[in-house]
Amino acid sequence: IERETLRMDRLVGELLSLARIDAGLAISLTDEVDVPALLTELVADAQLEAEQKKCRITLHVATEQKVMGNRELLRRALENVLRNALRYSPAQGLIEIAVAAEAGAGQLSITIADQGPGVAADDLTAIFQPFFRSANADAFAGHGLGLAICQRVLHAHGGTITASKRSSAGLLVRLSLPLST
Repeated sequence: IERETLRMDRLVGELLSLARIDAGLAISLTDEVDVPALLTELVADAQLEAEQKKCRITLHVATEQKVMGNRELLRRALENVLRNALRYSPAQGLIEIAVAAEAGAGQLSITIADQGPGVAADDLTAIFQPFFRSANADAFAGHGLGLAICQRVLHAHGGTITASKRSSAGLLVRLSLPLST
């Protein structure tokens, strides 16, 4: 009963987050967010889960530039993508995170790549729709809201999120955010 209560609480929280973002309710985007530092925190938080699966997480930071936005919303979006990568990675898999400035574009690019089963090419845009779960997701818990929330968070910040199949096994998720000026 306790486990189901927690699961329902998370579901209601995700639905409320999605509704708030969709409704454009007063989201403060005035924090100067140090994305590399935020990712360092998230990687440290995910290490226990990674160790249990015997997975490795690498973080390569090519820029220390910051973005303007809502730190908590960006944290949730990045954490969701990282946790998905961990969830779908096989034992002894590698999750690679890279942060770089896109030359001349004024954008911060964050990529998170895993070695999991990936997503069918036809589903690469659908995975960002609420309640959509790809065929590969059947064995994993979830409601299909996490990536939909991520997409809304990125759009609220003037950014984008896309997914693509890796040439090897796995999925690559690219998040792009405008750099602080």
